[in-house]
Amino acid sequence: PGRGDKQNGSTAFMTSTRSQSRKGRQPSRACKVGAGFWAYDESSPVVPRDIIFGPLKGDRATGAVIWLHGLDDTPESWAMRLEPERRRHPRWKWVHLRAPERPITCYEKMRHPAWGDFLDSGAVRVGSRDYETRDPKGWYAESVARVHRAIEALAAEGVPPSRTALVGFS
Repeated sequence: PGRGDKQNGSTAFMTSTRSQSRKGRQPSRACKVGAGFWAYDESSPVVPRDIIFGPLKGDRATGAVIWLHGLDDTPESWAMRLEPERRRHPRWKWVHLRAPERPITCYEKMRHPAWGDFLDSGAVRVGSRDYETRDPKGWYAESVARVHRAIEALAAEGVPPSRTALVGFS
C-alpha cells in the first residue's frame, strides 16, 4: 500500500477486508494492474484476498463502491473493466470482494468461486430451485456478513453507508 498512480490519483491494493484494520501489515507481492497498483496480503487464512482501490494516501474517500463478481469469476477481471470508472471518480474507494471457492452442487461439487451454492446451472429466477431454496449451508449468510463487514470498515474510515453503492454481476 501507499504506492499510487499519479495519472489517476488513486492507490490500489489487495487485502482481506478483515486484515485491513491490522496496523503494520505489509503485502507479500505487488503488481501493476491497469492504472493502479495492488498487492496481495496473504496474512488472513479466513477471508480471501479482495482488491481495494482508494484515493491517494492522505486523501479521504468521498464515496465507495463494493463490487461482487459472479459465479466462477474473479475481482481482477472487474478491476480492469472498471478502470475508466475509477479514473472518473478518483476520490471513491473501490472494494472488489473475492468469493471463496466452494463445491458447487450443479457442477458435480467441483470448486468454483461463488457467494453461495447453485442447484441448477440455468438462470436463477422466481420459482426456480435456486430462488426458492433456503440457505442450508449458510454460504449466502456468510456472504452477507462479509458485505456488512466491508460497509462497517468503510464507515469507520469516514465513508457513510449512504455514500456506498453495493453492486454485483452474475
